[in-house]
Amino acid sequence: MANSIIAAGLSGIKAGLAAAAEDADRASKAFLPGNENADEFVTAAIGLEQDQRQVQASAKVVKVGDNLNQAILDILA
Repeated sequence: MANSIIAAGLSGIKAGLAAAAEDADRASKAFLPGNENADEFVTAAIGLEQDQRQVQASAKVVKVGDNLNQAILDILA
């Protein structure tokens, strides 16, 4: 059970990092010459903030799974 919690957290971290890479790419392209869409940068910046929060929340899920594993080991010891 704890391993599936950790796996879910790691999956969330992976998804958040992938989304952050996409949003960072979109943000950097917003400053290319000839690009007149400033809204694209704002959207990407907001996405980066959301991605950061997803990774942080997923890291907390991993920590809960780790704590659960430790509690199980303590009970069995």
